[in-house]
Amino acid sequence: MKPFRHHALVSGIFFVSLGVALVQCGRATPSTVLSTPLPAQDSRSAPDAGTALVPPEFLQVERTQGRSELLKPRAKSSLRGYSFAQAIWKAIEANELPQRVSMGGNDSRFQVGSGEAVVPVGLWSHPVCKQSAESLRESLGHEPPAEIVQLAQAFADQMALARSDGRRAASGLMARLMGCLAYSESLSTADTKTSEAVAKEVAPSDYSKPPGVKFYLDSKQVHPESRLNIGLYQFSPASRGNVQACLRNWNQWVGQDLGSSLPLEAPEADMIRLLGAADQEFNAFCGVNKIAQTFFVQVNTSSPQRTPLENRGSSGVLKRPEDRCVTPFFNVRAYQHFGPLQNTTRRNLAEVLRCALDSRGSAVSSGPDER
Repeated sequence: MKPFRHHALVSGIFFVSLGVALVQCGRATPSTVLSTPLPAQDSRSAPDAGTALVPPEFLQVERTQGRSELLKPRAKSSLRGYSFAQAIWKAIEANELPQRVSMGGNDSRFQVGSGEAVVPVGLWSHPVCKQSAESLRESLGHEPPAEIVQLAQAFADQMALARSDGRRAASGLMARLMGCLAYSESLSTADTKTSEAVAKEVAPSDYSKPPGVKFYLDSKQVHPESRLNIGLYQFSPASRGNVQACLRNWNQWVGQDLGSSLPLEAPEADMIRLLGAADQEFNAFCGVNKIAQTFFVQVNTSSPQRTPLENRGSSGVLKRPEDRCVTPFFNVRAYQHFGPLQNTTRRNLAEVLRCALDSRGSAVSSGPDER
């Protein structure tokens, strides 16, 4: 088995080829699932060099954070420096169109069908559900504070408005959310002495932790293979674990066009190199893909407990998958990866949403500083 570094670590070529890949990988068109199709997507390409030209939403997140971790040039080549912002933006583009999302073998666990029985899902294929104290109590599994209800309602309203304005506007709001999540998950503490020490302890001898890539050991995890977390969105380097679905989706949507695939089973050392790569391209892809995965569960599950309250009719019968709405604010019942989007600390969801909404100049009160 070749180590991941021999796959060019999915760098560069992926982003040159991505526009073709979206067409050639057999992905559904927006009209497949939209009763009211979104307006046409604006044409906006990523820069070929440097980080001077990036979607302005990332600049807004940086101003809110008072830092510049998203915009720093990271992976350098003879042609350009690549930023985390650009990696996240291209990951959003890769996940926006409706497609049959791999669950990494977890279909039956989440009571999702397979093959032609499922409805393709993309980031914008289904509207975001309206948020309330009742709906959040059901999806998060606990009583949400009033501030979180207010912020979640504001985010859902903004997403509905952005979605009506077209994919570019919707992608911009997702860019703010994913940028804020990156700070919450890793960027605020990526280069601490603890992160450096963990990397030296667990990484292969030929690997050196790049700037901005966090290594974290979570001693609270029951399963040893889940304790090490790496990169922008903190994934564990177990190829059969949480990243398995991402590997399959990458190979299906991107690898086909590149003419090569990432191994679905690989040694931990190779997974560390992939998830801890300087460009963070696969890590960013997997982070955004996790949003698509939880939406896919909510749309296609036959279990009322794994889809938002709004998708249940008055008689308790689930709506058709084509008619359902989705929410990023759901716990592990819908295959949610991100702790902040589950409000695990009872305050981290508020922190992320304040950032995402403040990054667009929202009038929503940020409340007291809880950091």
